[in-house]
Amino acid sequence: MMVGVCCGLEHLASERLVHRDIAARNILICGKGTAKIADFGLARDTYAVGYHRQERGNELLPLKWMAPEGLKNEAMFTHKSDVWSLGVLLWEVAQLGRTPFPGMDGADRIYDALRNHFRLPMPQLCTEERYQLMLKCWKFNEKRRPDATTVRKQLEADPNGFFYINVPTAAIEAWAPVTPV
Repeated sequence: MMVGVCCGLEHLASERLVHRDIAARNILICGKGTAKIADFGLARDTYAVGYHRQERGNELLPLKWMAPEGLKNEAMFTHKSDVWSLGVLLWEVAQLGRTPFPGMDGADRIYDALRNHFRLPMPQLCTEERYQLMLKCWKFNEKRRPDATTVRKQLEADPNGFFYINVPTAAIEAWAPVTPV
């Protein structure tokens, strides 16, 4: 599934587009488990300069998925901003859909936490190797982040399937109890 998201990000980069809202809520799972990126409402053409500047207005932004450079007053978005969001998506999947940065609101508060090296904690159902990939996606300096191709190759290299999570049925029922109809 996550390989499909990376392929989608590679395609967007080749078309000079930045999605700006990569999150679990915007990934569709098609037949045979193929992932497709949806909701291009925030997507922008990067033009020849390779980035898009955010015009602050009444637009609602996905702050908890945004890279640090997108949280600043004169926000700039690049393909590496989407890689940051991809890292948050990896975390969301490993956390079985939990919202990132619980209890933390506001661009300034999140930006300050990230600038001070705060990162989402390692999910319980996640290996150290998987978490290290997330941390690479969350490098504060966008130039130090991998691109979507590098992330895809690392996902493909995992012989166990990067996000195969063996969750006991009791844990699933505790997380999302089934109510008889």
